[in-house]
Amino acid sequence: MTPTDAAQLQIVEVELAEADTLIVVARCLAGTTRPGTRFRRVRNTAQPINLTVTELWRYPGLQVKALDAPHAARVILTGTGGDLLRPADLIQDT
Repeated sequence: MTPTDAAQLQIVEVELAEADTLIVVARCLAGTTRPGTRFRRVRNTAQPINLTVTELWRYPGLQVKALDAPHAARVILTGTGGDLLRPADLIQDT
């Protein structure tokens, strides 16, 4: 995977941020995000995160298998660091 292929999401809204679960509305800015995609860093910060996508929802009742630019979806992630994220943060898988 080249850096231009790396998945990158911009957080639009944080719906739930707990120690091990994060539910956000996010816009895909680059790459393709799928269940299993792991996000490890917040762009331009040293914040440590280790979040894995578990579900993607385009609309209530419409779960999707992939999200690519410029689309947005409700994204459910599990792991650590979700409680650090705020709207406008950019998370990357590399």
